[in-house]
Amino acid sequence: MKTKKLLSLLLAVMMILSSVPMFASAADQIALTTANITEYPVANFINEDGAFIGMTVGESITLSGGKVCYDSNGDGTLADDEAVPGHFEIVDPDTVPNLSGGSNNRVSIKFVPDDETTYAGFEALRNRNVQYLVQKTTPVFVDENDTIPVATKLKAGDTLSLSTLSGAKVTNPYNANEPKILGASWTWNPKVNSPTKTIVTESGYYEAYFLCSGYVTLTASVWVGIEGDTSDEPSEEDPIVYGEVTSWPTIGCPEWEPGMTVADLTLTGGEATVEGTFAITTAATTILKPNTANSIKIVFTPANSDVVMMGETTKTIQITPTFTAKDITVTVDPDFVCTYEYGTRHLGSLSGASAFGIKTDLPSNIRANVFASVVVDKDGNTVDNYNKYLTPGEYTARIAISIPKTEIDGVGDVQLYNSPVFIENIPIVITKQKSTGEFASLRKVTDITEGEGQSTANIQYKFSDKSGVDGYCVLKVNGETVVDNIASAETSEYSSYLFTTNTSGKFTATLEYIPAETDYIEFETTVLTQEFELEVLEPEIPIIPGGDNDGGITLPDLDLDTDGSHKFGFVNIIKNLVEALKAFIQQIGDFFSNLSLDSLGEVI
Repeated sequence: MKTKKLLSLLLAVMMILSSVPMFASAADQIALTTANITEYPVANFINEDGAFIGMTVGESITLSGGKVCYDSNGDGTLADDEAVPGHFEIVDPDTVPNLSGGSNNRVSIKFVPDDETTYAGFEALRNRNVQYLVQKTTPVFVDENDTIPVATKLKAGDTLSLSTLSGAKVTNPYNANEPKILGASWTWNPKVNSPTKTIVTESGYYEAYFLCSGYVTLTASVWVGIEGDTSDEPSEEDPIVYGEVTSWPTIGCPEWEPGMTVADLTLTGGEATVEGTFAITTAATTILKPNTANSIKIVFTPANSDVVMMGETTKTIQITPTFTAKDITVTVDPDFVCTYEYGTRHLGSLSGASAFGIKTDLPSNIRANVFASVVVDKDGNTVDNYNKYLTPGEYTARIAISIPKTEIDGVGDVQLYNSPVFIENIPIVITKQKSTGEFASLRKVTDITEGEGQSTANIQYKFSDKSGVDGYCVLKVNGETVVDNIASAETSEYSSYLFTTNTSGKFTATLEYIPAETDYIEFETTVLTQEFELEVLEPEIPIIPGGDNDGGITLPDLDLDTDGSHKFGFVNIIKNLVEALKAFIQQIGDFFSNLSLDSLGEVI
């Protein structure tokens, strides 16, 4: 029994061990993707002339370089020392690119690892990181003796479009695939003769072209005959001479200057297969514009008028005359100091070189704007010189000379001079503003009330200055302050001061402005004056009825000398007053005791 159990255990262990290598082999193969590419391969041309429409990918290019890495450390990076040995191949070497001459063609690539047991490669179809340029192909004639298409004859007066073209079949010269005749056909070249508008009245040559996408355009001069007319038909004894422009001239364009025209241009170079001349046909008086494309038309004229020109005989060339804005020379009077009153203007809006003692070599017809762009105070702090008035003090400014564009006929606005130009450390002094206006108003004193014992004058004044002064006013009468610390009011109403006196005479009212150190305005007149006169009336002595004279009560005469002085000084005056008072009381008593009822009624 023990032996059977042992054999069973050994068999089980062997089965487990036999299955381990199989699972380990599948788990160890690492699948690579394009995410593992740290360096893409490069497409190299096999032919030094490049790749052309009709060539297969394998005929056009080979791949070189490229690197694939695996993050074996698990640190999230693909390091060069973790590169996977292997190489890149072209997936589709027999594929012919589409007829898209001049465009970039993407290459399908695959990575083949050296150790395919450990790594699994991948493919990247038409990968955008691996491209190459395919050029237009020059087609070839199927029959080298049949290079000029044949045109059907026309009736005199027909349009050129009624003549059909045939023959001169062409094909792609590359034989990677079975050569086939290109599907496009010959047509009349509309750039030379509009087929629907050109009226044919006599036999002659007209240009046709073979236009096919992805291929170089072929041209040919084709004979178009008029029915019944064979006199001008070419013969072997009088062969046709063909001409063609092989390279067009360039235009020498000097540095642009105002007033430059096409007449200032010159042609250089240019070749043709026949003798002739190149010339600019754009009007010589055409004004050239700087730093922008100008279209100039050139024409080739063969010396022999019988020559039949193939291809274009006119060409439009774009030229861009360059112009660099010129520098200006600036000089500043070293002793010049800009001085301005506070509040007269914002320094940022000052304009003109004369304001800052600056001279330039600008022509008289070029106007420059000169202004203070940055202003700093004596402590080196930048101050706002555009939106605020600068307070009195010393400043240093950076002056900007801004030169606007100049309008030139036929060209438009041109920046002829560099702008802006900055001049540093121009001294500027802001002084207090001198004001000829009055700081306040003091009305003429006309509101006067005269009375017994005292009189009153209404002195009206106002101090409503809004120019930013911080001082105050004082109202005085005959030099004595009557109202102090009068502050400027927001209202325009007058204030009043009632001046009262018990003495008649002439008086002088003054309103005086007491400036503060922080005032930025200095008034030319700081004292306003108004004169007025007051008369105080004497009080009247009342007369009491019932006396000796007119029935009224009279006071006894005071014992006075003839010169008005008292006989016995102050004592006699008191005695006289007492006696007078007694007499006055006695007279009142007598008056009422003698008064009858009848007389009382009359009085009432």
